[in-house]
Amino acid sequence: MIRVRTRPGIRTRRMRSGPLSERRPQRFFRPWLLLLASYPRARMAKGTPADPLDPQFLIEHVERLTTSEGGGRPPTIDSRRAASAAYYSAYHATTRAIAQFLFGENWIHGGRLLTHGSVIEATRLVTRLGPNSAADPGTAPDQVRAKAVWSIFQAIGGAGTDLLDVMEALRSLKVEREIADYDRVRSISRAAAQNLLAQAKAVLAFYESSRAGDPDTQAFFALAALKT
Repeated sequence: MIRVRTRPGIRTRRMRSGPLSERRPQRFFRPWLLLLASYPRARMAKGTPADPLDPQFLIEHVERLTTSEGGGRPPTIDSRRAASAAYYSAYHATTRAIAQFLFGENWIHGGRLLTHGSVIEATRLVTRLGPNSAADPGTAPDQVRAKAVWSIFQAIGGAGTDLLDVMEALRSLKVEREIADYDRVRSISRAAAQNLLAQAKAVLAFYESSRAGDPDTQAFFALAALKT
C-alpha cells in the first residue's frame, strides 16, 4: 500500500500499487465505454491523408452504417447518417474531379471554391441541354446562354448516357440527404440507404474511369466552375 501525503487537516487515502485492474473496481468501466470500445473503427492509414474527405473513405463509412453486426434492425439514425454520407461521397468525388481538371496538383485548395449550388445547377444544364437529342433553345435574347451550352454539347456529340446518369444521381442523392438530415417525419430504411450507397459508388467509379477526361465530362466541369 502507498500512503499519499496531503496538507494538514485533510484525510489521507491509500492507493494500491498493483496493476490498474487491481487498483480500480470493475464498476469503473461504464457501459457506454464498453459500447464505444466495441464500435467498428475506420481503418485509415497512419499520418495525414492526401484527401481528408476522400470519397472512398465516406463510401466505407456508409457501408459500415448499413451493415448489421449481429441480429436485429439497425438504428434509424444509422440509415439517416448513411444517406447523408452517400451524398457527400458523390459530392466530394465530383468537386475533386472538377478541381483536378482546373488546378492540377493544387486541386485540394481549389476544391473549396466550388459549392453545392454550382454543382447541382451545372447538372441541370447538362441534363436539359447536353443530350444530342436536346431541342435547340433558339436565338431569343433570354436564351443566349442556353444556346451556348447546347451548342457546346452538340459540337462534341452530346452528353453520354453514363454522364447523364451521374447528373441525375447527384441531384437524387442531394434530395435524399436533405430528407435524412432535416425531415423528422419521413423515415429512411436500410434498403433505401443501401440504394443510395450504390448510386454513390457509381458516381465515384465514373470519375475514376477514363470518362473523366472526355469532352462531355469536362464541359460539365467547366459549367460547374462558371456557376460558382
